[in-house]
Amino acid sequence: MYTRTCLLQHNAPHTHTANQAWPSQKVRETFINFFRNRDHLFVPSSSVVPKKDEGTYFINAGMNQFKPVFLGTVDPHSDMASYRRVVNSQKCIRVGGKHNDLDDVGNDLYHHTFFEMLGNWSFGDYFKKEACAMAWDLLTNAYGLPERHLYVTYFGGNEKAGLKPDLECRDIWLEIGIPPERVLPFGMKDNFWEMGETGPCGPCSELHYDHSHSNDARGLVNADSPQVIELWNVVFMQYDRLGDMSLCPLPRHHVDTGMGLERVTAVLQGTTSNYNTDLFLPLFEHIHTTCGVPAYQGRVGIADKGGIDTAYRIIADHARMLTVAISDGLRPGRGGLDSKVRKIVHRCVKQARRVLKAPPGVISSLVPLVVESLGEAFPEIQRNSAETQSILEAEEERYMQTLVEGERALGKALNKFGSITCLTGEQIYELESGRFGVHVPAHILMDLAEDHGIGLNMKEYDEIIDGLKVVSSPDVVCDNLVLSQHDMAHLKDSGIACTQDDFKYHHMSDDGTYEFPTVDGTVVALKHDGKFVENVIQGDRCGVLVDKTCFYAESGGQNSDCGLITTLEGSIIMVDKVQELQNYILHLGQVEEGTVKVGEKVTLSIDKTSRQQCMNNHTATHLLNHSLNCILGNVQQRGSMVGPEKFTFDFSCSKSTISQQDLAAVSEHVNRVIEERQVVYMKEEPLAEVRHIRGLHTVNDVVYPTSVRVVSVGVPVDELLANPKSELGLQHSVELCGGTHVDNTGHLGALVITNFLGMTQGTKRVVGVTGASARQAMDNGKKLRSLLDDLCQWTNTGHKRALWVETAATIEKSLSGQDVLLSKIDRDDIERALQSLQINVLSAEKNKSVKELLRQDVAALLEAVEEQAVVSKFKFEKARDMVAVLAAAKPTKALVLLSPPSDSDRRRIVQCVVYVPEDFGRHVTAAEVGVHMCSAVANGNQRQPKGKFSKNTNISLVTFSDEDSLQLTRAVQAGKYILGLNS
Repeated sequence: MYTRTCLLQHNAPHTHTANQAWPSQKVRETFINFFRNRDHLFVPSSSVVPKKDEGTYFINAGMNQFKPVFLGTVDPHSDMASYRRVVNSQKCIRVGGKHNDLDDVGNDLYHHTFFEMLGNWSFGDYFKKEACAMAWDLLTNAYGLPERHLYVTYFGGNEKAGLKPDLECRDIWLEIGIPPERVLPFGMKDNFWEMGETGPCGPCSELHYDHSHSNDARGLVNADSPQVIELWNVVFMQYDRLGDMSLCPLPRHHVDTGMGLERVTAVLQGTTSNYNTDLFLPLFEHIHTTCGVPAYQGRVGIADKGGIDTAYRIIADHARMLTVAISDGLRPGRGGLDSKVRKIVHRCVKQARRVLKAPPGVISSLVPLVVESLGEAFPEIQRNSAETQSILEAEEERYMQTLVEGERALGKALNKFGSITCLTGEQIYELESGRFGVHVPAHILMDLAEDHGIGLNMKEYDEIIDGLKVVSSPDVVCDNLVLSQHDMAHLKDSGIACTQDDFKYHHMSDDGTYEFPTVDGTVVALKHDGKFVENVIQGDRCGVLVDKTCFYAESGGQNSDCGLITTLEGSIIMVDKVQELQNYILHLGQVEEGTVKVGEKVTLSIDKTSRQQCMNNHTATHLLNHSLNCILGNVQQRGSMVGPEKFTFDFSCSKSTISQQDLAAVSEHVNRVIEERQVVYMKEEPLAEVRHIRGLHTVNDVVYPTSVRVVSVGVPVDELLANPKSELGLQHSVELCGGTHVDNTGHLGALVITNFLGMTQGTKRVVGVTGASARQAMDNGKKLRSLLDDLCQWTNTGHKRALWVETAATIEKSLSGQDVLLSKIDRDDIERALQSLQINVLSAEKNKSVKELLRQDVAALLEAVEEQAVVSKFKFEKARDMVAVLAAAKPTKALVLLSPPSDSDRRRIVQCVVYVPEDFGRHVTAAEVGVHMCSAVANGNQRQPKGKFSKNTNISLVTFSDEDSLQLTRAVQAGKYILGLNS
């Protein structure tokens, strides 16, 4: 009976006038002001994009930005360290991971990909009694909800986990005056909150609202009923879940609450549907008038004939989510969160196009309405509205273009596959991988297949993708050495002071040569095997705390220093990693000799070469950031990695495509600053003062300490502070940074961009080198260009063909080798020029017999290579021609020849010919080599290549995909699959 009642309620048409007494903006402001008046600090929402190393999903809860407080990792000098009572409204997106509401959106009246989480926090201040009292006061007095419509829950205990019922919480609610029949106990699933598998956790208390206004709705609490909904969750963080799954009390108790703005707005506006509020109705009205479809009726399930109301909800919800995500710097792209943004744009456009028959541009036209609704609460949405609208317009056009190209590719595939009713996982993968001319994403292929009445075996496809994923094992070597909250409490209770680490900035330089002094200190703590110990012995991996250090701890994207800690008696610890937590510097390493004890005097010395290279590369990222902004405009840093060998710099910008000319201009701009030998100024200043410097580069959502280090290239920090509104900060690189840097840009020598990833929308990554590596890259480029000039000359003069082939092979090998440093521009230019030369040579010789040319090419190859076995990429159009040549020539060397696909070959098929001289037959046959290679590739890619093997011949043919050949070539170059050919 209950189920039918719910369906009738859901499917009833809704009125579309929100209760004007409680507009959503007033609901939000009332919440924030209520807690502000109770000494809570308002903290603006963080970005929905997680910080580096904080996971791969969107920010999906209000507590995310306060994790450092809960985990005890907050910088004691930051504003966050002073937080005691906080209130905010956090932007949240739940697409992927544990909380993924994407597939539910549209199918009911309360799921969203984007929502606001209203929350109040206590960090070691008030606890259960005050939190419950304030929650009840807000709902019943500030919002005026009738007490008789509210139910509260508390944790009922768990015998297996050794947890008793939270009777303290129950008694608090009873003291407030809530009748016992509306104070209900529930178990771990509903009333025990955990941040993750380990970490802070604790019991929680939920407040539920009864839409049905019945006398007794206890049976509907936590029953997934649309009639009784969870409105607010009040979490009491009082435990820490350890690695062995045991619980121990936290040193400080916290309160973390969360209430969805959409839900409480629906309650206050008198509706059971979140979509029937002023947060969505203006979007629905715009869709109605733009698309000319019937007005939104709020129907779901079978009552929503044609899926029109479902499409309304999907489009409106996704328009809000996309506006927020793009405003925070994400772009539709191919990887990570950018790929999720692209997928949601496509899902949105599909609903608009297929169900509502909407005109192009309807999605982007909703952006101004979203800005009107959310812009005042989140200024960044208002600030970036024009760019957001432009990006959505471009992506919608891209989607339509992909549909056209995908339709063409699917047609080719169906011609090949024949009459089928369902695409296999392998066939889906072929289409997505671009085997039929273009890459067709799986979610778009679903749409196209539906038009053709064809099914997709997504289970098989998912298994293939899972098999191709490279799962990287986390570095667990140091897990039990990392400092925990309990370690921090132990150190402070033991009176151990924070590490004095300003020595990390001490150095002397003489025109690019740097000297780094050693530091003498005392060991104040040792950690081994997960606990503090009094001494460590040879062979132990340990964590070492010293009262003073010159080591730089991993931070801000810069790798930590490595080096040595030595005792007066000659004991040595080899330090390979350094971490910092609340100003305690932990040196991680191996005891190489002797024994080290707490209280011993030690000398600390860093690896000078590694440090200087990191300094070069860190300064280079600053120069690159500034140059990118100068050349491209409006660049937002998304992350960086600074190591001794190279650096990476991730960014997003409004320009969707970065050309080679753009990269050249950026590189030239950076190197001009290097050639000018500009002084690098570094000075610590109050954050409140430096924020006013015009042009100051900061990283979104980084919590900076109250005192910050300003790194300014070419202009003194004092001059910037004296003239904060001048254009000096725009003309020079000025950033907040705690990393180590060179004193003069000239010390970098040069900067070379070796790679650039993400040439379309989304996050882009620059990879670069400086110093000796940059010089090596430039020298390599000059040498290859010189060889290319020789090839050009020999092509025109008909020079000896064997030398031409050998030189071309040398260039090709250098271009494909990852160990050869080259600038991205040199690599691309030389590759294009070489391909052009090869085409010209083929064109010039097109009148010669194919087999004669192959015979000459094989002879030249055999002459150029001394080894008895030859493995080479070798261009030939037809495998049978090569077989005929080899059969007639009977070379005395074993051959494995791979012919890469031509640009016109849409199938991207690589042909392989294996040849073994007859006298090799007693050791290995060509068929055996071919079978071995097929087996190796099949094991690596879970895909079986096609081969033709004969027991009566010393020649075998194998057909590989382009991806297979790449893996095979690398393996062959490593000598793994030609065992026996040189016997």
